[in-house]
Amino acid sequence: MTLVEQTQRPRPLARRGLRHWALLLLAGFAVALFPWTVYLAYALPSRHLTPHWSIAWAGFDLMMAAGAIVTVVALLRGSRYLAIAASVTGTFLVSDAWFDLITSRPGSELFESSVFAAFGELPMAALCLWLAVDAERLCFETGAYLERRRARRAG
Repeated sequence: MTLVEQTQRPRPLARRGLRHWALLLLAGFAVALFPWTVYLAYALPSRHLTPHWSIAWAGFDLMMAAGAIVTVVALLRGSRYLAIAASVTGTFLVSDAWFDLITSRPGSELFESSVFAAFGELPMAALCLWLAVDAERLCFETGAYLERRRARRAG
């Protein structure tokens, strides 16, 4: 066995060790977030003005649009990255609905945010998360559909 073959071959023990440490680190992070969240709930001011509010929201919406485009392209190409793209886009949509609702003023602003969340962001998030769960089958079926369509156009 050559040196190249030895370095390319997966090392299960190293992966297992890495997985173990990743699990411990992530679990520790999750546990540490609980007291940190309680601290923030009491320590942060109830009102904060920021000079870049519009840029933050516009940037977030652009990331959401990019995620949706990547999800569509991944679906059309039957990409193995569809589940990742759809998961990220779904997460962006849920986060957007959450922050829109939480940061809205009572009245028409809250009503508008609620309508967008109920009929836009959350259904689209559910669609994206369904795409992520069913990615393998959808990629196969989309590829077959596109092939039939090309064949009809050509014939």
